[in-house]
Amino acid sequence: MEYSPELNPVFLIPTGIVVLLDLLSFPLYFRWIESGEIQKSRMIFLFKPFSILIGTYFIFTQFGSGTLFGAMYCMIVPFIALGMLAFFLTQVRRDYQKNNTFTKADTVNLVFGILVILSMTVPSFLFSPINAWCANENSSKMPFISQAVEKYHSENGKYPKKIDELVPDFMSSIPGPSCSLLSGTPRKFELNNCQPPYVFVWTIDFGGYDLYSLRDGARTFAGSFLDRGPYFCP
Repeated sequence: MEYSPELNPVFLIPTGIVVLLDLLSFPLYFRWIESGEIQKSRMIFLFKPFSILIGTYFIFTQFGSGTLFGAMYCMIVPFIALGMLAFFLTQVRRDYQKNNTFTKADTVNLVFGILVILSMTVPSFLFSPINAWCANENSSKMPFISQAVEKYHSENGKYPKKIDELVPDFMSSIPGPSCSLLSGTPRKFELNNCQPPYVFVWTIDFGGYDLYSLRDGARTFAGSFLDRGPYFCP
């Protein structure tokens, strides 16, 4: 039995708590700044590198599997962060008008504040480039699969029904999709033996499928619930 973290409470609850704490750290951070508890406010920053990693993983394995929630998170969080930054800059401006200068503490707090804000926005901005990079890495694997499929066709006069039929006579093994760790659950390439045949795989956020041409490795995206998925010929 495969043990998948995708929407699994064992993974969802602790990673969700980390993301929630990261969001709640903003009002706490500014409250400490306003009350002059500078050293205490900077303790939050120590948590941020860890929360960036957890937030990125959470988007792919948990929010990504619920595409709507993942899209809402990626859209809303940057605006929340911008609002927090505007509030923080207002506080700095108020202190400047009061003291007629920027103190060293103001500068340090501003830098720390920006870093705290980045900790929440970075995961949502990383989602698209990471997704695209993983898909492009898969494209580079298509020539090897294509050669094996064509050899199969030339010897049998037809294309294989399943990609596993290429092993071991035409390929020693089927390469695995890139970024399996981020996807949070096992994925594998599959073959559709239409004319012409193509390879497909679940996207790493399980929001649909990536389709790969065996001719040039070009990728297209298929939403599984709109076009019946990649299991049918066009």
